[in-house]
Amino acid sequence: MASIKASLAASATLVTALLAAPAATAVEPAPVDVSPTCAVGVEPVDLSEGDAALAQVPEPVIDCFPTFGAAIEFVTDGEVAAESPAELERVAAASADGTVSTAASVVLGYEYKNTGYSGGSLVLYGSSGSGCGRSTTYGFSSMPAGWNNVISSARSFAGCWSTHYNLTGYGGSRMTCQGACSALGSMNNRTSSIVFRPIGTYG
Repeated sequence: MASIKASLAASATLVTALLAAPAATAVEPAPVDVSPTCAVGVEPVDLSEGDAALAQVPEPVIDCFPTFGAAIEFVTDGEVAAESPAELERVAAASADGTVSTAASVVLGYEYKNTGYSGGSLVLYGSSGSGCGRSTTYGFSSMPAGWNNVISSARSFAGCWSTHYNLTGYGGSRMTCQGACSALGSMNNRTSSIVFRPIGTYG
């Protein structure tokens, strides 16, 4: 009888402990990025044509949106949903070739006004093509209004590295960001033009 009572007491203690334990925390979705986000797209140029050909690309038109998700919806014509950079990273990682692309565009990368990928952001995309691949480049010969000399961190996709220049038309000092740069060092707040080139290619 004593052993039965002891067993019942132990069971009661276990039940009490389980009831007192905090409930398992549900996995939270990535937070929505509510920073203003702008988007600019350009046509691709073959690597063999050089920076002179990139300089002939028409000045891109900038479109701005209240959130990161709205900008990505615009860039991908509603085919890709990503409410934050973290979600866009997951979309890219889940794709077969590490790109975020649709029939009409390919996301090349994004630039931030603050270090550590924070503050206002600028999504740069190719209005055709499928990324840098082996011989494709995309050039932004000048930064759109509000984005000259304010970039402090950057991230690239689609088989690209991004070279940041301190002059328009791809001149002056430069820094090549090899995929992800949480800070731009000596090029902090000095970017006036950007080229996306195949991985392993420097400006």
